[in-house]
Amino acid sequence: MTPDKFARLHPDVSLEVSYRAAVAFRKDKTIVAGVRLKNNRHSLSRALDSLSYRILTLNARAAAAKAGWRDQNTGEIRPLSAHHLVKRSQGRNDAVENLAALGLASHARQHERKP
Repeated sequence: MTPDKFARLHPDVSLEVSYRAAVAFRKDKTIVAGVRLKNNRHSLSRALDSLSYRILTLNARAAAAKAGWRDQNTGEIRPLSAHHLVKRSQGRNDAVENLAALGLASHARQHERKP
């Protein structure tokens, strides 16, 4: 992942990179996630992938908590997964507002529907 793609996916987070680490901060300067960089040429790309996944996980948990830890389609308490309301490929990001907490079966049904 490139720094530009990271910024597009996580507009509410700023990124600071040194030769030893990459750290993601919220606007109030609280640390969201951090990754140590190893000494190879692909380390920044891998570090940004890891940071992006960690932020998605945190935002998915926030979306589930906002939904009361229930499937947003059925209202049942089930194991949840994060569903992007507008796909990342269509230009949206991993913000909590773009995530829905769905049960595994509901999530599978969402992806079976044709646009």
